[in-house]
Amino acid sequence: MAALTRLACALSLLSLATVGSNAQTCLGFPAFATGPVNLSGSVSVGTEWWGAGAHANVGHRTGGLFGGANIGQIRFVDDPVESRLSAGLLGGFDRTTGGQLHLCPFATAAHEQGGFVTRLNGDRSKISGQVLGIGIAFAGEQQSGRFRSFSVAPFISARFTYISTHEAIEGAETTKSDETGASVVGGLGFRLRDAIQITPSFSTSTFENADLVFTLKVSVALQPRR
Repeated sequence: MAALTRLACALSLLSLATVGSNAQTCLGFPAFATGPVNLSGSVSVGTEWWGAGAHANVGHRTGGLFGGANIGQIRFVDDPVESRLSAGLLGGFDRTTGGQLHLCPFATAAHEQGGFVTRLNGDRSKISGQVLGIGIAFAGEQQSGRFRSFSVAPFISARFTYISTHEAIEGAETTKSDETGASVVGGLGFRLRDAIQITPSFSTSTFENADLVFTLKVSVALQPRR
């Protein structure tokens, strides 16, 4: 159960600018002012697992509503060794305060699915789960005085998370458990010409046995042809 908690926190995390069109700067993605679509790839590392994900996000150049979708896989390296897949959705709203600080309420939903493995107690089972979250994020951007094409965007988000876990055991009934907790993500977005962003971040949560998770994300903002 602790392993699923760490997984859910990592992937449902699955983790700040001067104009009102930088909505997803709050969550460590490129600004929609540069392009209304951005694509990202990420790698996350916990204490006993690692994972990778792909993200696609859309929004308005002038701020307001934004949304996205992601898929990922996580691999546990301790016994029992197993892999799990996840798919999730993200939605939020950007509000700019004083032209400098961005405040973004957001919500997330994700589904996770593993395959049958033999547990340490001898049971063969597979674990699946649903993860729902609601939170708020803040961000701000600092442009380099010497290199005008380079900027740094720090961000932080806090989220209330609900996890529903199902364990299907061969030859027995499926067990279900529910957990709630809070998670926090903080990081820095390093931007080149606003279109390319490298984002290291750390996350943790109040769930029992939760990891300190490091994530490295690379993003590109896309400008559709006219």
